[in-house]
Amino acid sequence: MIPRCATALVLFFAVIVTPLTGQTVTNSADPAEILRGAALLGQFSSLETRMTMDITDSRGAKKRDLAAYVERKDDETKALVQVVSPAFLSNLKFLSIASEAQRDQWISTSRGVRRIAGGTGNEKIFDSDFTVEDLSSYDPEDYAVTLQGTEVIGGVECHVIQAVPNETGMVDRKILYVATGTGLLQSGEFYKDGVLDRTFALIEYMELDGVPFPRVARMTTVTANTFTILTVTQATSGEDIPDRLFNRSNL
Repeated sequence: MIPRCATALVLFFAVIVTPLTGQTVTNSADPAEILRGAALLGQFSSLETRMTMDITDSRGAKKRDLAAYVERKDDETKALVQVVSPAFLSNLKFLSIASEAQRDQWISTSRGVRRIAGGTGNEKIFDSDFTVEDLSSYDPEDYAVTLQGTEVIGGVECHVIQAVPNETGMVDRKILYVATGTGLLQSGEFYKDGVLDRTFALIEYMELDGVPFPRVARMTTVTANTFTILTVTQATSGEDIPDRLFNRSNL
């Protein structure tokens, strides 16, 4: 059964560890740890998902069917997100290989494969309102992270986390509201040039191996009047994923 959230403003989630799944979850009040866990695809040791991405802008609506694979092993996190439909867009892929020492990321398009330099994590991906960073993870080392107290959002008590990038970029700061009880991030605000640029909301969530996991999420670019709805249609954790999927030559 998929429980519905009290309001439409429900987002990521923080870090919890369950021995059965390898999912990392914690009730820690350390803002850096909360930010580290605020990954859209969670903190499972391995994860395979199928998703739909519905994009709405001034030209109308378009749909992408996506496949995502995540593996965490030996302090290294590998993630691949690719378009599987429509077929003519199947060359659109995003690959991330990250460790404590470094992070390497690439995007594949019809124009070829391009490496993403550090500091460009706010680049939009697959013509959507989501960015590269949204589909990978937040590294606390890239931000000045502070806990701003607690606030009730949609009837849920939340930690209020402010994250200010260490380097000048497309985002001035992020305000994330993470539920103190479940670890779900109830809402997110992304500011650019002092103005609210984007908002993120998890409209619906489900449980994956007993752990809260996003099911329907919405990213809105307020300044452009566009939005993207990401819906998880299938999710499996704990399965072995072929290493070849995370190979640069697979792009």
